[in-house]
Amino acid sequence: MQKISIILFIILYISGCSVSRFDIQKDTDNKSIDVSTISLSDVKKQNLSSFSFFIRKAEIELIKQGEKQRFIASLKFNHPDSFLISLRSSTGIEAARILLTRDTILINDRINKAFYFGTETAAKEKYGFSSLIFPVLLGDVITSNITESTVYKCDNGFFKIESLIDESKVNYLFDCKRMKSISMTLTKEIDTKPVQIIYDDYTKGGNIHFFRKVSIKDLYNFETISIKYIKVEVPWEGIIQFIPGNNYEQIEIK
Repeated sequence: MQKISIILFIILYISGCSVSRFDIQKDTDNKSIDVSTISLSDVKKQNLSSFSFFIRKAEIELIKQGEKQRFIASLKFNHPDSFLISLRSSTGIEAARILLTRDTILINDRINKAFYFGTETAAKEKYGFSSLIFPVLLGDVITSNITESTVYKCDNGFFKIESLIDESKVNYLFDCKRMKSISMTLTKEIDTKPVQIIYDDYTKGGNIHFFRKVSIKDLYNFETISIKYIKVEVPWEGIIQFIPGNNYEQIEIK
């Protein structure tokens, strides 16, 4: 169950970094853009959690003490706060299906034939993640203590944003040309070492700009977690449905 919670954290992070239903092309336009200042409201216009979307396939590799583990995932998101995640082995066998909202978490553990249920608060206390932080993990810039009218000055094409979200300190490095955060660190008060997240392979599809590859360092003692999305769709207009496993053992998260 602990491994499921770790992968859940990762899956919810990657989704915002991998969304487009358009033809995807490498960004080969190296023309400079004269941007000297950017408002926080303009920054948030690039947030992807304003839309419902469907990541049909994402590949994840976890490296710990030199050993590698690979997973395949899919994720459906219904705006504003409902996630349905499927986790599969590299051979395609589903290991777990997870429904997460702002106040509820439901998990079908297909390997152990167990159905976990509980509140978002209980999940946060037991597994160390909260839905309030997920938009940040989606690649969005989320702030809780800064006004929308705040204006940032670009210094050599970049600026930094610092904020507190759900008892976690978040630091973004923002690329003024690309209008996207290119890296961020996430530090919880109880932790001494921040989680480092770096975006790579800048891509654009239509008017949507994003990164195809993500590298996460120092999350749950993993040296590196590498993520690459394969098939995605946004906006998406499907329906999310979750059916508890038949005759599964019911376990409350508390």
